[in-house]
Amino acid sequence: GKIAAPAVAEERDHLTPDCPLCGSEMKLRTARRGANTGQKFWGCSNFPACRRTRDL
Repeated sequence: GKIAAPAVAEERDHLTPDCPLCGSEMKLRTARRGANTGQKFWGCSNFPACRRTRDL
């Protein structure tokens, strides 16, 4: 007999905010261009459908 691997629920970091616009989890990103190049910010994981961002 084969033993099935237990199902592991995906754990979310409770410090990760949800997007206030669409409710998706936000991801920590780094600005690549513009005046904020190199700065970290929260960006919606539903990008490009949702373009909501948040400062740290």
